[in-house]
Amino acid sequence: MPTIPAKPVSRRELLPIEGMHCASCVLRVEKAIGKLPGVVSANVNLATKEAMVEILPDGPAYDDLCRAVATAGDFRVPERGAGNRLSLPDESDEARSYLLRFVIGAVLTLVLLVIHLKDFVPVAAITDLPDATARWAELVLAAGVLFFCGRSFFVVAAKQAVRFQADMNTLIAVGAGTAFVFGAVVLVFPGAFGDDTMLHFHSAAMIVTLILLGRYFEARAKGKTSQAVRKLLAIVPQKATVLRGTEEVEIPVDDLVTGDLAIVRPGQKFPADGIIADGSSAVDESMITGESLPVERGPGDEVIGGTLSKNGRILFTVTRVGAETALARIVLLVREAQGVKAPVQRLADRVASVFVPIVILISFATLGGWMLAGGKIENAIMAAVSVLIIACPCALGLATPTAVMVGTGRAARLGILFRGAPALENAGRATTVVLDKTGTLTKGEPALTGIAVLEGHSEESLLKLAATAERFSEHPVAKAVLSAAAERGIETGRPDEFRAVEGHGVRAVIDGALVLAGNRKLLEDEGVDVRPLDELAAPFSAAGKTLVLLSVSGIPAGVLGVSDTLKESAAEAVASIRALGVEPVMLTGDSTAAAEHMAKALGIERFLAEVLPENKLEEVRKLMDAGERVVMVGDGINDAPALAAADVGMAIGTGTDVAIEAADVTLMSGDPAGVVTAMRLSRRTLHTIRQNLFWAFFYNVLAIPLAAGGLLTPAIAAGAMAFSSVSVVTNSLRLRSVRL
Repeated sequence: MPTIPAKPVSRRELLPIEGMHCASCVLRVEKAIGKLPGVVSANVNLATKEAMVEILPDGPAYDDLCRAVATAGDFRVPERGAGNRLSLPDESDEARSYLLRFVIGAVLTLVLLVIHLKDFVPVAAITDLPDATARWAELVLAAGVLFFCGRSFFVVAAKQAVRFQADMNTLIAVGAGTAFVFGAVVLVFPGAFGDDTMLHFHSAAMIVTLILLGRYFEARAKGKTSQAVRKLLAIVPQKATVLRGTEEVEIPVDDLVTGDLAIVRPGQKFPADGIIADGSSAVDESMITGESLPVERGPGDEVIGGTLSKNGRILFTVTRVGAETALARIVLLVREAQGVKAPVQRLADRVASVFVPIVILISFATLGGWMLAGGKIENAIMAAVSVLIIACPCALGLATPTAVMVGTGRAARLGILFRGAPALENAGRATTVVLDKTGTLTKGEPALTGIAVLEGHSEESLLKLAATAERFSEHPVAKAVLSAAAERGIETGRPDEFRAVEGHGVRAVIDGALVLAGNRKLLEDEGVDVRPLDELAAPFSAAGKTLVLLSVSGIPAGVLGVSDTLKESAAEAVASIRALGVEPVMLTGDSTAAAEHMAKALGIERFLAEVLPENKLEEVRKLMDAGERVVMVGDGINDAPALAAADVGMAIGTGTDVAIEAADVTLMSGDPAGVVTAMRLSRRTLHTIRQNLFWAFFYNVLAIPLAAGGLLTPAIAAGAMAFSSVSVVTNSLRLRSVRL
C-alpha cells in the first residue's frame, strides 16, 4: 500500500465559534488565538464559523483556546460535544432564528410604513389618525423592530464598544440607531432641525428588517455550501447488526466497538471499517473513491464504513468506529482543508483589518461635508447612515471561504481530497505535471503482453507449457503468465518436478521433458543455444518488456514478453493535461528505449528515463528552478520526497490510509484522470474566488461614494448590502454543478 510523508508533529483543533458576522470578526479571533504560546497557526472560516488551529504538542489546551476566543469580542465556543460520530454545525437553527425575527420585523415595518404614508392610504381609520398619534406610533413600532428583532446588533456593538472595537454589528447599530435617535429628537423637540424635517423611523426599521432577510438567505445558502460534506456524513447507516454469541442483535451504530463481529446483507452499507471474516461481495465504493464500478471483496480484505455491499452475506470484524473510521477522517480532512485560507484571501484580510474604522471615518466625513456645504442636517445624517450600512464587509469575508467550501466538498464527492485551500488554488496554476510511470500511469503489476513462437509450437501450446512450468513459482512474472493462461481458458497441469532458480527463472519436468522458462543465462547455463530466439525477442526488448525465454528438452521454443500495462484512462488523461495548456512529463526508472516506447503510447513528448527513486526529488527541483510551477503525481512510495517538494503533490492510491495521509492532494480512485479533474476544479474555484472578491471590492468602491452623495437611502443601502452577501454565496454554489 502506498505511503506518504509523515504528519507534522503539531496537532490540530477544530473550534466551532458563535457570534462571528464579518471579516473583521475573523481577524480578531485569529489574532487572539495566534497570541497564545505554542500556536503555530489559526485559520478562521466565516462561512463555517469554525477555527482550524495548529498547535505544538506542548501548546494550549482546548479550554485555553476557548478563553482566547472569548477575549476577542462577543464570541463563544460551545462545549465540546460527546459521542462517536462527527457532526457539522446546524445552519438550519440559525436560519430559522433569522426568519422568525425577519417576519416579525417585516410585519411591524409594514404597519409603520402604512402609518408613515397615511395620507396616501385609502383607509379611513389610518387616514384620520392624528399626526401626533401617528408619529408616536411610528416610534413604538420602530423601537420594536430595532430592540426586539435587531437586539443582537445593538448588544454585540455595545460589547465591542466597551473593548474599543468595531465590526459589522457596529455599523448596523450605529446606522439604524442614528436614524432612530434622530427621529426621536425631532419628535420630542419639534422644530429643532426645522419645521419640515421628516421622521426616519421607517428607515431605521427597514435597515434592520432587510439585513435580517439577507442574513436568513445567507444562512440558508451557507448551509448548502457544506452539503457535500453532510452527504458524506450521512452515508453511514444509523443501525448495525452484530453477533452476540450465536444471536444477531441490532444496535445503534454509535454503540459499535472495535472487535465486534458485524453482519452486512446484500443491499446494506457497512456501518464501520473492518476486515471481512467470512463471505464475499461486490462492494460499491463510489461514495468514498468516486470509482463507479464495484470491486470484489472477500475474506481478509478491508472494507470501509459507508460503502455498499451489492450481493452476498458478509461477516466482518470491526477495526475502526466513529471518528476513527476512514470516512470520518476523510470528512475531517475536508473540513481542515476548508479551514485553511487560500493565498488569494490575503488581500481581502489586509483590507478587512482596517475596513470598519475607515468606513466610520468616511461616515463622519460625509456628515461633516454635508454640513459644511450647507445641506440640511436631515440629509447629512441620512447620507452618513447610508455609508455605514452599505459598507458592511460581509461579502468580503464570505468571498473566499464559501468558494473553497463548495470546491473542496465537490472534490471529496469525486474522490479527490485537498489537504488545504493553498493546494486547491495552486493546482490550477501549474505549468508542468510530472507523472511517475509505475503505479500512476501504469497498473503497477506485470502482465503478459506478447508471445512469439518458433516452428513446431503455437501461442496456446507455448503459454500452456510456460504456465505449467511456472505453476508453483511466487514470482510476479510467473503470476502474470498464469493469469494470462486463465484469461484465455487454458488448463494448466502440474509439473512432475519443479525448482526455482533464484534471479533467473524456473526448471521443471513436464511429461518427462525438461522445460526451462527464464532469462538468457538460465538457458545458456543448461547448454541451450538461444540464438534462434534473438530475432523473436528483439521487438520485445526494444519495447522494454521483461523476456521469458522457453526451451523444451534443450531445444528453443519461444519467447514471452511481460510488462507493466497502462491504465485505461492514462492516455486520455495525458491528452487532457496538454489540452489545459500544461506540459506532461513522465519520470521512470526504465531504460531510455522502454521509456520512449511508453511515452509514444501515451503521447508524451518529454520524459526522463533511468531515474532512480532517490533522484526524483532532484528532477522536480530542476523543473522548479527553471521557473515551472510543478504538480508531482506519484503513488507515494518512493515518490514521497518529490511529492513534498513540488508546488502541489498529488498521491495516487486506493488504500484508505493513503487517502488520509496524502500529500497536498489524494486521488482515491487511483485513476490518473483525477489529476485533470483536480486541476479543472482548482481553476474554476480560483475563478469563482476572483469573481467574488472583485464584486465585493467593486460593490463597496462604487456604493460608498453613491451613499455619501445622498443617492442611496438607508433602506436601499441595507437591501443592497444584504444582496451583496447573498450573491457572493450564490455564486460560490454554482461550483456544485459546473462541468469539469
